[in-house]
Amino acid sequence: MYVDVIENLRGADGKFSSFSIESPAKISAMLNLHRCWQTGFPSESELMEEVKEFSTSQLTKAFSEGDPSLLKPNNLGHEIKYALAYPRRYNLLRLESRSIIRQLWPTSTGYKQMCLQLAKHDLAMLQKIHKQETEALEKWWEEEGASKLEFSRPAVVKSHFGVSVAVFEPEFAAFRMAFVKAGCLVTLVDDLFDAPKFGVDGLSRFTDSFLRWDESGLDDLPEHKVVFTTLKNNVVDMAAESSRAQGRNLFPLFKAMWDDGLAAVTTEAKWRSTRHVPTWDEYIRIGRATIAADPCVWCALFLMGHPITDDVLRCIGPNTRFMQQAALVARLSNDLATFRREASCGEMASAVNCYMRDHPGESEEEAVAAVDRPSTLPAGSSSGSSSSRGPSCRSSARARLSTSRGRWLSCT
Repeated sequence: MYVDVIENLRGADGKFSSFSIESPAKISAMLNLHRCWQTGFPSESELMEEVKEFSTSQLTKAFSEGDPSLLKPNNLGHEIKYALAYPRRYNLLRLESRSIIRQLWPTSTGYKQMCLQLAKHDLAMLQKIHKQETEALEKWWEEEGASKLEFSRPAVVKSHFGVSVAVFEPEFAAFRMAFVKAGCLVTLVDDLFDAPKFGVDGLSRFTDSFLRWDESGLDDLPEHKVVFTTLKNNVVDMAAESSRAQGRNLFPLFKAMWDDGLAAVTTEAKWRSTRHVPTWDEYIRIGRATIAADPCVWCALFLMGHPITDDVLRCIGPNTRFMQQAALVARLSNDLATFRREASCGEMASAVNCYMRDHPGESEEEAVAAVDRPSTLPAGSSSGSSSSRGPSCRSSARARLSTSRGRWLSCT
């Protein structure tokens, strides 16, 4: 929504207070105002924060203190409750659709029942397809040697849910399958690096072996070697599948994505071993890589059924500013949910703790509020390094693309 449209809602006193909620239509308008603050740009952060505070207070008042009869049309009460509980950036399309069905079809008119039956048939069809995919993936993971390791968590169902709520269409089965496989591999590596019994030296050797593409240095680390073999074989298989789909060799880009991720998790392991809290800029640079957006997304995106050109990779490929921003959102969201639990396990490096290190006078509550509002964070967290392999997606990655090609992102 344009800033000047919002500004026109102010009263003579310069406040939004004249924007009332005394009718269902005005409550619906307030809901739309509440939604718009979630799509603002950084330059609009001050205005959007004002809109957020005003609309949230008004909707809360309408829901808890207002006239109940005003909330009955189109089941507005349910819509308000949902909007306040689930900000747009945390929403999931299919779950939102279910909420809309509950809101709009509380009655049993013939037309609404016909639409509801169609929605149910669609859901049943998709659930059957998704169940078949999950069963095939469970079988794949069961056959992998790493699935027998005591520290390895099952990740198929969680990863499949994460992707299928966003990319659910039947024609994108190959995308979902590849995304889940990449997600399981990321989880496996994360479990290896998080296991208390493994020291930093062995983890560094694991990463060095992967960078060299040679497991011979892991003979005395059998569990590390099993993870290495599982990762290596599947990276080769996924790169080959994407190469066939795109008609060009994508292995170098796949290898580079995993190289970057492993180097980053090794740095995090070193921080954890000494309970080190890095600066905000240091943490964000590493945290963008450890969230594994590139390998999860780009191991799958080549299988969407469309050619992905060099120009596309230069604009939105791995390590471009676009992907770094996506990774930043994923990293901050993850940290907000897990930083206390991970701190109890010795993982002190998180967005919240690093923010507090750089701002000694601020409380944890203030740090959480700042991390949850990225537009207020230090410039380094949002500027992105578009030269990191964005434009240089034309140099380093572009050079690899000219000989053999490929790589890109993930959101978990």
